[in-house]
Amino acid sequence: MSTDKRFSRSERALIVVGILVPSLVLAGVAINARLNDVPPLVLPEHTLPVPNAYDTLRVAKVQVVPLKDGIELSPKDTKKVQPLAGRQALLAANTDAIAKIRQALSQEYRQPVTYETSQLFPEYAEHRELARLLAFASKTHADSGNYSEAARCATDALALGMKIPRGGALIGALVGIACEAMGRNALLRVVGNLDATALKTTLERLDALEQERWPLAETLEVERLWSQKSIRYLAKQNPGTLLESLGYKEEDSQQNRWLALRLMFTSKRLAAENNDRHYAKLIAAVKLPYRKGGISLPTPTDALNELLLPVLDSGHFNEARNRTEANLLRARLSLLLTGKPDSRFTDPFGQDKPLHVKKDGEHFILYSVGPDGDDDNGRAGVPSQSFMAKLERGRALSAEDEGDLVAGVNTY
Repeated sequence: MSTDKRFSRSERALIVVGILVPSLVLAGVAINARLNDVPPLVLPEHTLPVPNAYDTLRVAKVQVVPLKDGIELSPKDTKKVQPLAGRQALLAANTDAIAKIRQALSQEYRQPVTYETSQLFPEYAEHRELARLLAFASKTHADSGNYSEAARCATDALALGMKIPRGGALIGALVGIACEAMGRNALLRVVGNLDATALKTTLERLDALEQERWPLAETLEVERLWSQKSIRYLAKQNPGTLLESLGYKEEDSQQNRWLALRLMFTSKRLAAENNDRHYAKLIAAVKLPYRKGGISLPTPTDALNELLLPVLDSGHFNEARNRTEANLLRARLSLLLTGKPDSRFTDPFGQDKPLHVKKDGEHFILYSVGPDGDDDNGRAGVPSQSFMAKLERGRALSAEDEGDLVAGVNTY
């Protein structure tokens, strides 16, 4: 008698399900592991200079005396007039700090970076305070009638701003721009009082500094590596932890819960590849002359890069505006010194063609074509953002604004 039994239809279905489901689960696990298996990242090794101006500047910050007998380096009420005698005493108390800053300016600067998401940068706030000290020193010397020393202190602040981006990420470049702006505005207040010798000395120093300006492409390469390292760190997080790492909370809103779900299904390998391609295009673009509207790159197609990349959008514009104002300042010094325009000072907003000079009676108007790239014959642009239109900010233009960037009017 045969013992062979045939399985019923339901039993065969159960067998198939019993085999298929674990197989699908294993396949899903394997596919997920593959999609989130980001190749190792090889980080460059940088040797920090010895001595490093970075360390010397941190020593200078410790030496700063911010307050003396009620006189402050940077009073919160900008309209408050502080007595000159009190400012002179506070300046004298900061002699050692200023000497230490100048020592740092003679040294090579390199920002230490770890590429870790947890790295903080307290030194950038310190650098801004040092720039404020130099701007304070410039104004105090100017009010005391010592215009050449006022110009020197202002140029020191500019030099400090140009050092800060070296070796760092985008935040360092933006802090450097802010410090340059402090020095530039301090210098603009005294250029009309400088004699030929001081004008020549200041212009020669600014020309030399410009040759050492740190390229934005180098800054973005640091950002690229940092972003790649961050993706590898975030690939190990669950969606909720990942959201918190990026400054969001999953329970905050329905939108964030949807974002958490998208992040869960985002391939970290694909995100790393998208991120790398985006940076490659961005770095190539910033090496070219600035164009109206800035850099136009495709919107990231994955949830992770939608969060990581938007901060970079304004970098090229801010850098171009800063270089434009730097060239306008040098052009003005040259004009005061020689009495004639100099075509070597170019316009980053105008495809690096010479800046424009317009005769207005006995005076000259120096201007750039501005972010829209159109020559409006020296018509100063009006900021579309109301907070940028305040006089104390100098009517600084944004990337979408029209009109020309006029020296002494549209200053950041």
